[in-house]
Amino acid sequence: MQGLNLFTNRDGSRKSTNSLKLFFLGIAFFLIYSITNMLLIDPLYQLIDTGNTPFTTFIHCLIIGITGTAICMLFFLLPDKSLVPMTYICLAAVLAVILLITFFMESEVRSSLLKMVLLFGAAPVVIGNAASWIIYKMKFSRKESYSYDNYRNF
Repeated sequence: MQGLNLFTNRDGSRKSTNSLKLFFLGIAFFLIYSITNMLLIDPLYQLIDTGNTPFTTFIHCLIIGITGTAICMLFFLLPDKSLVPMTYICLAAVLAVILLITFFMESEVRSSLLKMVLLFGAAPVVIGNAASWIIYKMKFSRKESYSYDNYRNF
């Protein structure tokens, strides 16, 4: 009886490294969005003020999300073009799990955490998913067909 093996399948072939690639690409995206947020939050606060605080915050989130997404789209230069949209799906799943976890917290902590997660997480995930899937479908899906076999060994 063969035990669990981290690097090979039951038939002895090597496992796909796509899950590892998605994990590290997700960390890279998180760092890119965090750095973009740190660099742009003060200049945007000084430059853009509509007089309506929620609308100003929404505009700031959009600008930060679009800027971070533009930087993350550079990862389409990797050989496997499907990694970028798949990473955004993983980020959406992580955001959904975090939102579910917040509902089990105390009300004071929950409201603060919900505001923070939605403020810093929703725009990058929505804008990034939309942009990456549009680019992937328009530019790369004809050249490289998506196959479930590439991701079956998660």
